[in-house]
Amino acid sequence: MAVDTWTVAKTIVLKDLWAKGLSASEVAKHVGVSRSAVLGKLWRLGAAPPAGKKPIVIRRVYTRQPIEVTKANARERVKRYRLKVKLERPFEAGQEARERLLERGASTTSAVYRRHLPQIPVDMTKGQLRAMLAQAVQNTAAL
Repeated sequence: MAVDTWTVAKTIVLKDLWAKGLSASEVAKHVGVSRSAVLGKLWRLGAAPPAGKKPIVIRRVYTRQPIEVTKANARERVKRYRLKVKLERPFEAGQEARERLLERGASTTSAVYRRHLPQIPVDMTKGQLRAMLAQAVQNTAAL
């Protein structure tokens, strides 16, 4: 716990100077403490501001306005985020990138590793994917 530097004499001087209308900085110079210490002591004493001075503001209320979330708005925010991530982290594709990840300890099932695998075109149907798989099986069997 901090040692209280406010003696009875300092408190009396503080009240007198504050009542005369001096600022907290000026009172702090006279008493030999910081401006924050003066304001804290005045707050604890419940001292009213002298005539013509603004009251001490201790509590401020900040409100955050909620944004209207729509599907279009959410999609736009996701697009901006993905573009930002893509610009910040250049994508390394290929076997070398996958080997480097494995050397660092990533598993072949991790999301980081799979992100570097060749991408399958999204516009393929299930039938086309099955046909491609069947062709791969035939090619493997021919070896």
